[in-house]
Amino acid sequence: MEKLKHINNIIENWIFILVFVVVFGCSQSESEDEKSYGEGGQLESDFLKIVKIVPSDGSTDIDTGIGRIEVIFSKNIKLETIKTQLFKLSDGDKDIKGSATWGFPRRDAIRFNINDSLSFNKQYKFEVLYGITDYSGNSLDKEYEFNFSTINNPTSPPYELSNTKYISTTNEMLFFSANTSKYGNEACMYNGNSLTMISDINTGSRDSFISGFKFFNDKLFAIASSGSGEMLMHLDYENSSFNRVFWIDEGYASSSRNTMSIFNKKLHFFADQNGICCSLFEIDEAETIKSVGFIDGGSVVPSPRSLTEYNGKLYFSVHNSESGRELWVYDGLTNPYMLVDLYTGTYEFFDNQYGNDSYPHSFVVFKNKLYFSAKNEEYGREIGVIDEDSTPELAFDINVGSRSSNPIDLTANIPIPFSLHFFIASSMCLIFCIL
Repeated sequence: MEKLKHINNIIENWIFILVFVVVFGCSQSESEDEKSYGEGGQLESDFLKIVKIVPSDGSTDIDTGIGRIEVIFSKNIKLETIKTQLFKLSDGDKDIKGSATWGFPRRDAIRFNINDSLSFNKQYKFEVLYGITDYSGNSLDKEYEFNFSTINNPTSPPYELSNTKYISTTNEMLFFSANTSKYGNEACMYNGNSLTMISDINTGSRDSFISGFKFFNDKLFAIASSGSGEMLMHLDYENSSFNRVFWIDEGYASSSRNTMSIFNKKLHFFADQNGICCSLFEIDEAETIKSVGFIDGGSVVPSPRSLTEYNGKLYFSVHNSESGRELWVYDGLTNPYMLVDLYTGTYEFFDNQYGNDSYPHSFVVFKNKLYFSAKNEEYGREIGVIDEDSTPELAFDINVGSRSSNPIDLTANIPIPFSLHFFIASSMCLIFCIL
């Protein structure tokens, strides 16, 4: 009896094992059947996917100066697979030029930087094609297509102008920036008969802070903020649009680097590189851009200003923690350097020592000499002068002694029967001229 019971137990155990194997095997088979595979036998769960795009699909009233499209993926992207030809932006008539870059500091993002200008009231299609992979080699689950449209042309009245500045004249046209009642600070032009806003660069009532108008290579260049950062651009005033040429300071609204100068047949301007302020750049007739020198501000932001060409060199002011804001020069051969410390000595601010500022500005070339306003301890703020390669010296001590006359807005060669050199100085706020 005991032997028969033992045999039954053995049989029951084997039956249990057999049932378990059959059930487990079937469940495994079913789970494998439930798995979904894509092309090349890749599991659907392993595919790379786009989880977000800016601007979003179907969005409207997008700024024509948006500057870039940002794509965020479900996984970190293998950098070697980021290629511009895998991204396509078009308006139905033509492809829009651009370049794809890694969306630093995010490893799961890619930026498509738009090089051409976008048109008003236009539908755009953005495509992401096969070829991008994650670090495991997993590809996109599909090719993506997104659509967005830009704002309507805002140049129609009504708007009123005030606080006009940065005036530049050429080709029987007057160009300037102005505050409008509806569109903020924008670029405007006047042909002698009608007044027109060229383009609403920073859309809506937001300011573009446009400045530094300069004609170069038969194009009107300027510096402005598009909302995505400060940029160098050239204005297409016939078609009420603009083309971004170079980011001056990506991600920031505006700085005071509002001057450009033509030197050695190239347009020169200041810009940041990788968030570090700041470098001197040049652009040639082919619109090739390169850095030609770094501006060192020490422990303060250098904020170079008043870029002016004279006698084969570029003169400007730079703020440096050791010397203060002083006169700098670039000769086209060496890195920019401080020419002279006009206002020596230091001052204390929150237990830190900083150099005194001579703050040279209002540079103007008159009768083969470079005049400017600057300050020192002996004469206060007066007019200085450079004669060819000479050391800067005092031109006039209008308010005698250490009291400043504070000359501002030096202007030369006004087109009247004879050339005058006007500036405003204060000993009771007088207007001076030099024949």
